[in-house]
Amino acid sequence: LLPTPVSVDEREMSPLLRWLSSQVSDLSISDELNEALRSTQAWRHTGWRCAGETFDLRLIPFEGCEGDNDSTAPHALLYFQDVTQRDQMQRQLVSAEKMASLGVLSAGVAHEINNPNNYISVNIPILRDYLNVVMPLVDEYAQKHPDLEILYMPYPEFREDIFELLDNVQHGSRQIKAIVRDLKVFSKPGEDKRL
Repeated sequence: LLPTPVSVDEREMSPLLRWLSSQVSDLSISDELNEALRSTQAWRHTGWRCAGETFDLRLIPFEGCEGDNDSTAPHALLYFQDVTQRDQMQRQLVSAEKMASLGVLSAGVAHEINNPNNYISVNIPILRDYLNVVMPLVDEYAQKHPDLEILYMPYPEFREDIFELLDNVQHGSRQIKAIVRDLKVFSKPGEDKRL
């Protein structure tokens, strides 16, 4: 719908500006409106909030009409456009774009984490096999040298620790794999994702 221009002289404008000022926390808007009206310059204010709604305001000054008794009084069209729904849709779009970007980022992070973790998980069984072949040789040497220390630990403690460390690495690799799986699920489009 196109608004119908209404002639507003300064006597009528003051109550309108008072009302508008009472609705706007930024009192400079009424000053801007007054200045626009006096200077016959168009004025616009976007994002004005009133009673939970969002409006764009426009003041369009114009010359007096034919047959107007007081052609020196300022005339203006004060136009209010409710943009609440547009702003809500814009916020939803920004939120959707952020979620899409987060999905792409999480897929990239999952990929970058997964590659080195694959090296770890593939090599753990190989390392365990190597240790199972080498440790009997070291055990035999340790029996002949009961005071054997490796890395400042008595050999029996070292032997137990090395397999414990290997188990910890394998456990950590499984945890990384679970995190990567969760990131991949999060990055798939069309699924409900909650942070």
